Amino acid sequence: MLKDKVLDEALIRNCAAEAVAESNPIDDQRATAWYRRKAGTALVARALRQAAGIENEERR
Repeated sequence: MLKDKVLDEALIRNCAAEAVAESNPIDDQRATAWYRRKAGTALVARALRQAAGIENEERR
């Protein structure tokens, strides 16, 4: 998804969503699967923004 592309906010959101869609989070006493998906999406997006040098433009 990223090869030969310029990272912009839309691509970052799509990549983060795809990465989390490939995971299989569980519900347990520490967190729900829903929360883990939301947190995972945010963490992947943050990492991609930092890699692109746009970490200060964090959005929902």
